[in-house]
Amino acid sequence: MKKFNIAVFVAISTTLACSAIGSASQDADHKRKILVYKDCKIIHQATMTAVQNDAYSALLLEEKKMARLEAPIDAIQAELDLYSEELKRLSGLAFEESEQTLTINKDYLEEQKQAAAKLSALVSSHKKDFAALEAQGDAISDKAKAFEQSIKPALASLDYDNVRIIDTAKSTPWRCNDRI
Repeated sequence: MKKFNIAVFVAISTTLACSAIGSASQDADHKRKILVYKDCKIIHQATMTAVQNDAYSALLLEEKKMARLEAPIDAIQAELDLYSEELKRLSGLAFEESEQTLTINKDYLEEQKQAAAKLSALVSSHKKDFAALEAQGDAISDKAKAFEQSIKPALASLDYDNVRIIDTAKSTPWRCNDRI
């Protein structure tokens, strides 16, 4: 029996988040199912209980909040990448090493310090955004653990590779990867 992997679940649920967030409440025609796979074959499926559904809906809600919190960081990502690449480039130029010597180019070293200061200032100016992301990550982790606990009994006797949550009211394409 394999232990349920939260990271795998979060990856699965993130894929489904966009299609499943629409509504936290469900009616008779709108149910979620748990599909359990072994070697890319469904070995078990069950309609989620109210407790499981509530836990999953809570997780999706937290993921939706995360998407909103990521927007400020996404907006500066290109600039972060630029500074990171510049630091990498300057490090290569500032330090030249041969078998017998290490040469430090002080001009490039100074440029590297300036680029590092700019990167640090950019990150500092978004300190609250990064802190909010970290806190939200903790919230998602808590909800994922709660969901895991809600489905764990249903999976306890199964030997499986993959768990997938589907919304029966929506078509969600999925392809099994048996190389995981």
